[in-house]
Amino acid sequence: MIATAILLAGLLAPGQALAEKKYHISNDLEASASVGGVWVFHDDVDAYMTYGVTLDYFINEFWSVEAEFLAYEFFMNADLDSDQKNFFRNYEVIPSAYVTQLLASMGYTTSQQDVAAEYIEAVNRSAMPVPTRDENISGYGFTVGPRFNFFPTEMGGLFLAMGVGAAVTDEEVPYSGNTNFFSFKTEIGQDLRVTDHFSFLIRMGFRHLGGFNPQQLDGVGGSVGVGYTF
Repeated sequence: MIATAILLAGLLAPGQALAEKKYHISNDLEASASVGGVWVFHDDVDAYMTYGVTLDYFINEFWSVEAEFLAYEFFMNADLDSDQKNFFRNYEVIPSAYVTQLLASMGYTTSQQDVAAEYIEAVNRSAMPVPTRDENISGYGFTVGPRFNFFPTEMGGLFLAMGVGAAVTDEEVPYSGNTNFFSFKTEIGQDLRVTDHFSFLIRMGFRHLGGFNPQQLDGVGGSVGVGYTF
């Protein structure tokens, strides 16, 4: 009987210790690392990946101030957009030799062929390169805003997070677009406590990059991460 009581006490002790600590309390600091993806509503950009760190400073068990720092990796659409001057999708330039051969077969004179070739060369010089996925566009950004925890329990709870900030990229996104962006997010998530310090976080929501014009990047997506509370 004594041995059984000792064994039960040992099994119950970790669970009791876990239940003693609240979900989050005043002055808690939670740091989490995450990876995610966002599907974008724009012809030039299919989606982008996010990799980052989020810090939450808890005012009380319901409210916290959240700062998010992200790295972006964009997956670009290889098709031409409306701003591209060159309408050819398979060639970056118009093959002038083929055109002059065609004109010769149709009976045009040499001088007429030369004029056509000069015009084609001028068009080629003004044409923009055909964009491809190989550009490997990346960037960095941050957001800051409030997080509200719904009905927190000892084992975690749902939350709503919002934030505004800025982002920069090493190439124009979308094509013929910007390299500096205003950013905004709103998302709902679950903070699932695993131990006194570690938790598992999942988030889903809406993200905005850019101004409020045809070049803005709006999308929906989510992320998963691991958090540690100090």
